[in-house]
Amino acid sequence: MTFNIHHGEGLEKADVIALQEVDRYRLRSGFVDQAKALAEQLGMDMRFAPSLTYMLGQYCIAI
Repeated sequence: MTFNIHHGEGLEKADVIALQEVDRYRLRSGFVDQAKALAEQLGMDMRFAPSLTYMLGQYCIAI
């Protein structure tokens, strides 16, 4: 399953989830590691790859 976290809607029961447009420690998302928070809520592991690195945080894709 792929899920654009910015415009995604609805729920799915997936074994692997790919996310794009994910914030990690960015001001606009309250300095939350979005992929980690989602993985914890779903009881899943996560990995991320930064697309952009800023002075404060990263913008990334994640599985």
